[in-house]
Amino acid sequence: MEYKDTIINTFRNVGLSLNPNGSKDAEIKIKGLLDIQVGDYYRDDLPSQQAEAEEVLELATAATVLQKQKKKQLKEQEN
Repeated sequence: MEYKDTIINTFRNVGLSLNPNGSKDAEIKIKGLLDIQVGDYYRDDLPSQQAEAEEVLELATAATVLQKQKKKQLKEQEN
């Protein structure tokens, strides 16, 4: 299969093929979310994990907006 390694790496990077016990969660690598932290599924403080996840999402969204603005500025400077 031509793209075998690409497919395997993609599944690993987004966590789809990692051990469900969370032992390999540190291997997750999602473009644009370099500091992503996966919640501990064994913790009982779900509201705290939810708040942390929402904060990470806000930061990722802000980073995406900044990236788009920077690209737009660079495009405008080129023209």
